[in-house]
Amino acid sequence: MTTTPERIKLDDLTSDALDQLYGQLEQAELDAEQQDRHFRTICGERESYRQAWKDEQKRRATAEARVRELEASLGQVAGLAPGPTP
Repeated sequence: MTTTPERIKLDDLTSDALDQLYGQLEQAELDAEQQDRHFRTICGERESYRQAWKDEQKRRATAEARVRELEASLGQVAGLAPGPTP
């Protein structure tokens, strides 16, 4: 568990301590901006992968349907072919 540091009273705040607080605030803002960029990148990649998966599922369904058509055509051709001669 983290403990919060003891707060400095406003009257006792030195210029150096104030500068340090501003530095921490600036760093926190930079970190937040970086996290936002990472989040947006990840969301974009996720959507790209999701779309690629959907496209692959469509291609797979189309290919499976074509295989069934070819199998049916082959069955018809095989039914028309003469049997082996004894």
